[in-house]
Amino acid sequence: MTRLCSANEVLQIARKACIGSGLAVDRAEDLAEAAALLQCSGHDGLAQLLVLLEGREAASAHLPATVQIDSVGRSTDQLRVRHLRPHIEGVAVIDWLLANPQTGTVFIEKTDDKMLLLGLLVCAIQRFGGVFILQASHKAETITIRDASQLNDGMPETEVWTLSYKSGQVASSAVLYHHTDTDLSIWEALEARAKLTYVPATETSRQKGAGAGLVDND
Repeated sequence: MTRLCSANEVLQIARKACIGSGLAVDRAEDLAEAAALLQCSGHDGLAQLLVLLEGREAASAHLPATVQIDSVGRSTDQLRVRHLRPHIEGVAVIDWLLANPQTGTVFIEKTDDKMLLLGLLVCAIQRFGGVFILQASHKAETITIRDASQLNDGMPETEVWTLSYKSGQVASSAVLYHHTDTDLSIWEALEARAKLTYVPATETSRQKGAGAGLVDND
C-alpha cells in the first residue's frame, strides 16, 4: 500500500523524522531538502532516508555521532573521510567545500548512501551555484555535477573517490516539485520518529507556545 504525498509533506516529515532521531536542526533541514529532491526526481528519497536513520540508531553504540574527518598532506585544503555518512560527515564535507572553492579536495574511502549524498550536492548547487567535481579512483575522467539531471546517472560504482567544488553562478532552472507517493510503511516509520518532536496537548504546553495558540490572533 502506498501513500500519496505532496513535496511539502515529504519535506516536513523528513525534517521532523531527522530531528526526532537526534540529528541537529541544520542537518535535518539539509537532509529533508535532499530527500524531497530525490522523491520528486523518481527516486524514493524517503525510503533512503529511513535506511540511514535506522542504521544510525542501530550503530549509535559503535559509531560516533560527531564528524570524523582528518587533514592530510601539508596543507589544510585536503581532507580524508574514511567512512562518510551523508547525514553526518556528508553535510559537513559539503559546507567545507563551499567554504574552500577551487582548492579544497576531499578523499572519500567509503560512503553509506551515494544517492542521498548526490541529492545533498545538487541541493547545494541549487542554492549556491557552481559545480562539484567527482573523480573515481579507477577512472581517468571526471564527473561534473551541475544540476538535478545528474540524479539520473547516479554515482560511479566505486568506494574510493575524490570530491571538489568550483564556485559559479546559480542556474536559473529549478527542479519542479510535485505530488509523489511512497510505501505506507515507510511513511509510518518516519511519522513515528517525527512524533518524538511533539509535546503533549495540554494547557501548560499551549501557554509555553506549543500549538496554534489560545486566541485567533496568536
